[in-house]
Amino acid sequence: MDIFLGFVIFSIICSLAFVRVDRKHAVILIVTAVMFYLKLEYLLPVLLGMIVGFGAILPAAAGVVVYFLSVYMTDVSTLLTTSSSSSFGMGLQRIVNLMLIDKKLLVFLITFSLIIFITTLLCHLFYERAWLFAIFIGHIAMILLLLFGRLIFELDYKIWRLFLEMILGIGCCYIYRFFRGIGDVSRIEKASFEDDEYFYYVKAVPKIKVTQKDRNVTDIKSGENEDDILFDDITEETDLFDGNREEAEKE
Repeated sequence: MDIFLGFVIFSIICSLAFVRVDRKHAVILIVTAVMFYLKLEYLLPVLLGMIVGFGAILPAAAGVVVYFLSVYMTDVSTLLTTSSSSSFGMGLQRIVNLMLIDKKLLVFLITFSLIIFITTLLCHLFYERAWLFAIFIGHIAMILLLLFGRLIFELDYKIWRLFLEMILGIGCCYIYRFFRGIGDVSRIEKASFEDDEYFYYVKAVPKIKVTQKDRNVTDIKSGENEDDILFDDITEETDLFDGNREEAEKE
């Protein structure tokens, strides 16, 4: 009963903090938790940084907490079911203790927050191909943080899955950029202006447009006809000139 009550309280807090502000935050929270269940959580941080930005940090962290909270609830419920002595509040206390001592939760919270922050920062650089640097630097930084956490705290996540999902994540980021429409960076234009309070830096990237090449079609038959007509005209002029010359000689 106390575990269910704690989960309800946490759900209300998340609803007030994210759903009331922006429904997009609720989607991020749910998607993050679902991706953890599907064992595809490493695909998220860089994508969230590219798609959503800084606003994805808190809902993504809440989604991580929701997933770990559900795992703790399952373990504690099983433990309390087999235990002979259990009092009200014991399950909730165990869950809180697990959250405080679980280093894996801490590593994922720090990693997700930092990677979303770094990716968003790189994507907003005043540079033509900033998104490309954001994809690779974001994934490399994520691997380094997770490997560092695994080494320091002796965590149990698998390295091969980390590298595999990194490759898949890079592919997903490229697909997102493709469907979003990459601008023609060869025709990029930059402008800067200011007012009394701010400096403004504008980067205009035109969309790529496929232009059809001009085709020069030569009609061979019409060309032949024109040559024949031209030849006939020359022949007629020659005959006329010869006739005039003969008449002049007779005179």
